[in-house]
Amino acid sequence: MMQSVAGRLFGHRYHLAEKGGIDMQLVKWSYMRRYNIKAIFDQYPNSPVIFRKIREYYFVYTIQWTPADEPVGRNELEQMERLLNRELGTEWQYLYRKK
Repeated sequence: MMQSVAGRLFGHRYHLAEKGGIDMQLVKWSYMRRYNIKAIFDQYPNSPVIFRKIREYYFVYTIQWTPADEPVGRNELEQMERLLNRELGTEWQYLYRKK
């Protein structure tokens, strides 16, 4: 079921474990300056993740990591990118991009 724009803007949880094998939740996200997006994930609640748009999809730009959270691995970065792109409706472009 699609969430409303208001639901997405105010950070309703979006769980994707049943789709695509992702075992992480996007807790909330918001737009920042210069088309960046700041997101919080349940496995790293103290470490905000900043995304930047490249072409039609978003990639992790930086993580404001804190020692209260576990170190973030490559697999987790890819899960974060996929979750945010799915939330924004750009997952197809993200998955089928030229690598």
